[in-house]
Amino acid sequence: MVTLTLTSAVETFPDGTLNPAVVVGLAVGTPAGTTCTLPGGSTPALFQAGATASLSGALNAGTYCVQVTDQTVQQGPAAYTVVVVSP
Repeated sequence: MVTLTLTSAVETFPDGTLNPAVVVGLAVGTPAGTTCTLPGGSTPALFQAGATASLSGALNAGTYCVQVTDQTVQQGPAAYTVVVVSP
């Protein structure tokens, strides 16, 4: 069982104020050069930061990547933390 938890996502607006309620898309894919390719037809699921697992499921042995996408038309950079747990 693999779990991904978005534990933090904070946008910094141009004026320096913070938005701790950023919504991002999360998905698991496979690396292809410098990109993270998602399985055909899939799209990132939307999440806000929290303490519970954002995504979980079983994966076969292999190499995977996590795709994080902007979903809120952010005006400034967003710093985020995703915790991946795999036994």
